[in-house]
Amino acid sequence: MTDKNKIDKKGLFYTFLMIISVISIVNVILAYANFFDLNDKYYLFSEILIELIYIIQLVWRFCLSKEKNIFLLNNLFEIISIIPFHPVFIFFRVISVYKFIRYYKLIYRLGLSNNLTSSIHEFLFTKKFIYLISVSFGIIIAASLGFSIVEHVSLGESLWWAIVTATTVGYGDISPHTFLGKLIAIGLMFLGIGFIGLLTSNLIQFITRKTDVSQKNDLDEINQKMDYLIKIVNQQNKEISNLKKRHKKKKP
Repeated sequence: MTDKNKIDKKGLFYTFLMIISVISIVNVILAYANFFDLNDKYYLFSEILIELIYIIQLVWRFCLSKEKNIFLLNNLFEIISIIPFHPVFIFFRVISVYKFIRYYKLIYRLGLSNNLTSSIHEFLFTKKFIYLISVSFGIIIAASLGFSIVEHVSLGESLWWAIVTATTVGYGDISPHTFLGKLIAIGLMFLGIGFIGLLTSNLIQFITRKTDVSQKNDLDEINQKMDYLIKIVNQQNKEISNLKKRHKKKKP
């Protein structure tokens, strides 16, 4: 069997995950748009089936991976997406759509690649920004789950509280009352604020570096043009000098 005839198993895997992820996300959107109830038999059956597929493939890939910690970090969004307590976590399965697009290089193949997409890709992966985002989301969701359990509030309210606390906004509409809830809040303050600070500093450094590089490129371009103009002027001066010499020689 030639290389052209070989089945791209990895590509098929990404395609399959992308399809079931889109189905899952669309189901949630339709349910929230009141097209059907979250307790609808079709919705429950499809989500349970997709949930099982996600869990099986994650466990299987985790067992095969050599670096377990790197695997967990690289697939944190997929792990979050299998949390069964609230449909909002299903939206994290959009990472499978992104992996499908990246694997097949669809942005490049569709002619959508430009300086902006290159800069975004460089920022997310060269600067490891995507890992900081994953860890930050992981901390916020872990804190919200713990807060929901110990404070007996809904997961939606707990997510709101965790985001408000981690971003140092602190509206004060929801606050911990139990000892464990306060411990979770303290942990979120130290870890969440620390990682969000890293996100902000990395973003500022990237923008500043891009600006410096852009200014340097502009200066280099100006210098090149100046050198070209100087070269032309020197050539013209030389030609004028030669013409003057010839004119003097022609005089009687």
